[in-house]
Amino acid sequence: MAAPQKPTGTPNSRQGGSRRVRTAHPRDRMSRVTHNSYAAACMTENSHESHATQSGEMRATMNHRLLIIGCSRAKSDSREPLPAISRYDGPLFRVLRKYLRSDGANAKDLTIYVLSAEYGLIDEQCPILYYDQRMTLRRAAELRSASLVRLQGCFAVHSYHTLHLSLGRIYLSAIQGWKDLVPDVISVDIAAGSIGQRAAALKRWLWESQIAKTEPCRAEATGSFLKRNGNPARAGDALDG
Repeated sequence: MAAPQKPTGTPNSRQGGSRRVRTAHPRDRMSRVTHNSYAAACMTENSHESHATQSGEMRATMNHRLLIIGCSRAKSDSREPLPAISRYDGPLFRVLRKYLRSDGANAKDLTIYVLSAEYGLIDEQCPILYYDQRMTLRRAAELRSASLVRLQGCFAVHSYHTLHLSLGRIYLSAIQGWKDLVPDVISVDIAAGSIGQRAAALKRWLWESQIAKTEPCRAEATGSFLKRNGNPARAGDALDG
């Protein structure tokens, strides 16, 4: 089967997305080859960070924020490719889209990456198909190398002052070694606990981090946050995508 052409007319909106959601896999019998082709396209399309590093085209903006969020089991069942931020419809994505709708002007400094069980670490606007793939330890190990390369490239493009990781235990294992890549000047928050606690932590971070000043790397051990050098809690895997 020939690789699919890059989709056209794909919604490019952080703020919207189809609201028709179900958790059962649609009976579209889409081949694994097609999914793999889209995965490869996402990897290629979002490799601009490494290209920018090699060519020296780095955007040294000091006040950028970085969010890495795990995919969700709840998804739009549209058969058309959708941006990742519109495809997923779990609680964290609803919080995120609400923020983007209500405070879009202040969200321009926010970089969002999704850690997908199917596609790996992808940009929020990467067009993806519906899939039914759970994140397992084996799958996390398969995604680790490429995800760390992507993360390293991301830090080369922007100078972030804060990073929020909203990932379950297994998802964190997919980026094991991330601490060695994060510059010391970045304040790191790791959300843990139940989905509700992590949603509340994300909401708080989104609104508070936009006005936070650049500070040395630290993380508050309050609420659902953990110290950067501590051991993440064994958070539930309800967001497995």
